[in-house]
Amino acid sequence: KKKYSKTLLSIIFNNVFTFFNMLLLGIAIALIAVKSFSNLFFLVIVSLNTLIGIYQENKAKKMVDSLKLLTEPMASVIRDGREIIIPTDQICLDDIVVLSAGKEIPVDAQVVDGFGEVNESLLTGESVPLKKNPGDKIFAGSFVVSGTIYVQAEQLGDFTYVSKLQEQAKKQKKVKSILLQTLNNIIRVISIIIVPLGIANFIVNLLQTNVIEEVIAGTAGSLVAMIPSGLFLLVSTTLYVSVTRLGKKHALVQELYSIESLARSNVLCLDKTGTITDGTMHLTKTDSINDEEDFDNIVSSLLASFKESNLTSDALKRKYNLPLKYEAIVTVPFSSDRKYSAVTFKDKGTYFLGAPEYLCEDNDVLKECDEHLNKGHRVLLLTKIDKEYDPKLSKQGKPVSMFILEDHIREDAFDTVRWFQDNDVELKVISGDNPFTVRKIAEKVGIKNADKCISLEGMPLEKVKEIALQYTIFGRVSPEQKATIIKTLKANEKTVAMTGDGVNDILALKQANCAIAMAAGSEAARNCSHIVLMDSSFSSMPKIVEEGRRVINNIQNAASLFIMKTVYAILLSFITITCSIIGFGFAYPFAPKHLYVLEFAVIGIPSFFLALQQNKKLVEGNFLKHVLSKSFPAGLSILLSVLLVVFVYPHIAICDLVYSPAQLNDVSTTIACASLSFLGLLILYTKCFPLNKYRTCLAIGMTLLSLGIAFVLPSSLSGMIWDGVTINNVLTLIFNVVVCFLIYLLLQYLMSRSTNLVNKMVQEMEKHHNKDDEED
Repeated sequence: KKKYSKTLLSIIFNNVFTFFNMLLLGIAIALIAVKSFSNLFFLVIVSLNTLIGIYQENKAKKMVDSLKLLTEPMASVIRDGREIIIPTDQICLDDIVVLSAGKEIPVDAQVVDGFGEVNESLLTGESVPLKKNPGDKIFAGSFVVSGTIYVQAEQLGDFTYVSKLQEQAKKQKKVKSILLQTLNNIIRVISIIIVPLGIANFIVNLLQTNVIEEVIAGTAGSLVAMIPSGLFLLVSTTLYVSVTRLGKKHALVQELYSIESLARSNVLCLDKTGTITDGTMHLTKTDSINDEEDFDNIVSSLLASFKESNLTSDALKRKYNLPLKYEAIVTVPFSSDRKYSAVTFKDKGTYFLGAPEYLCEDNDVLKECDEHLNKGHRVLLLTKIDKEYDPKLSKQGKPVSMFILEDHIREDAFDTVRWFQDNDVELKVISGDNPFTVRKIAEKVGIKNADKCISLEGMPLEKVKEIALQYTIFGRVSPEQKATIIKTLKANEKTVAMTGDGVNDILALKQANCAIAMAAGSEAARNCSHIVLMDSSFSSMPKIVEEGRRVINNIQNAASLFIMKTVYAILLSFITITCSIIGFGFAYPFAPKHLYVLEFAVIGIPSFFLALQQNKKLVEGNFLKHVLSKSFPAGLSILLSVLLVVFVYPHIAICDLVYSPAQLNDVSTTIACASLSFLGLLILYTKCFPLNKYRTCLAIGMTLLSLGIAFVLPSSLSGMIWDGVTINNVLTLIFNVVVCFLIYLLLQYLMSRSTNLVNKMVQEMEKHHNKDDEED
């Protein structure tokens, strides 16, 4: 099955028909029914939020779709006697498909020619490559590790074996997003609380007044205040903006929340080839060990015996590229498990080409190889036996020649390595090459602790778990060992990002918190990664990490504004209901129109500007703890400012002037509304520190907008009636706001020092979330 991105219709549907949007629509209908039109302005916020969300998601979709065209899986098929390239979804039954190393198998098929090794771990969980000869079956969802095979398509699409297994084995594991989990927890708790509180508020308001318009307006005011309607939109829009930005930097984000995982990563695992080095190498020297007749033709014929090639063989072919002279009767392509390739020539015996320690036991030869390896060179050894190929004889061959090759380090690798280490990201290099070669290259580019180097050749997985945290450079690593290292790092509370480009990286990529593939690498590696670097450049990584940090840090900062309002509204509703039960009843003081300053100037507009500002700080702490520790002091302070007005202000006002009940109600509501609005502004200012031009303009702009809503808008829209408000009232308002702001600062300090309450709340919410995960 091909996974398509969302259609425009589905994007519109998902943004419009949300739980909170439907709840707000119900509130709007109730207000329209009682002709309370001045309280409907909150629909403007909801509509703008929804339109912005649709626009940004559609813009990101177009960017991703255009990039995905460049990475769309293609297949080589034989039609009408010639090989052509087509998209994999155009393969037909009985097509002859050509599959080489690195290719993901798109269909169930039968091998009709060639020899290769296939990894079926994504289907069976067994990671040992299986040899495939003519007559054998292969299955969609697995991938070719080595060799080239010609297969005849037998089952397509929904009829493949993997589709019959509900695609469970082939599915890419979803990114575990702390951000998404936290939002879901918050929304789940609010959704449970909001409906019963709304009903109770309606009953309380009904008992306090018989005017149905005031009852509906008060109930609507409590519900609108409790709903963090723009919170999810803030997160999704900010992430989609990041997807678009990264697309312009040639990075394809295949999983939205992987941006967060990369931003939180404190360990980055690198492969040497294609990441630190650019994948090119050149042959610097050929050392003859034992004379071999017609040496150049033998090497040329050996290289030409394989249909597929790799970086090493390409480097050798530039020197040994004579016409094919000797006929190969057995070919064994290179694989990361064997660490060699082999060819049996008719009447000439078998030649092995690969890593010296896998092909030779002669100490003198191995010592000479080590001298080159210690200089950071790559060494290949050519050996010969006079018999037909037998894997048991691989170390019994006569050494013929030694090839000395040198990797080319990327020019930008030095600065990129320095950036990660300066930004508290630990680097580990995991490679299939000799550890001494890898160490030298790591030292050249400045990787810290590169001397902590080890070979994992033949090491059992249990032992790999024990040493995974102790070393920086890992050489001679098998695919299973790579995956074990990643799993061990994660088990020790590390957030792990990994780069890879080959089939030997796939098992580890699937284990990483964030998997990054190079577009120039294997198709199978790209398909299982969260982010694909379209320019295959390691230097793009810092930009992606910076973008992720900007998103997560800014969302943490801005999200607390939304939860601040929800905390205050839920607690005020609860107090209103409780007071009514004990006989000291008062109606909920605010209608939706009283919250416009808070909704627009304190939360709605500034939260988006705060979320889009530059922020390169390391992502620290638990998202939920951070949001709660910031929003609870703010919510409690705003609640206190309102309660002081509700309970204390009427007595102060009577001393100033004898009001009629209607006047006293209007003035009290105006003072309470102004108090929560301007206290909200002061809290917003704390989010803008330290000030720069961007945040200074934001603070000034929101102050002017607040004053405009409070004093320029007609009272029928703002809900603030300033007639009858005296100097004493204004002084009372200022005193109230200052006292509550100081209390906010004190509460914030206390919560930062003592996090027991926050931890308890977080643990309770995470417990419910984990329970839901287990049920899923």
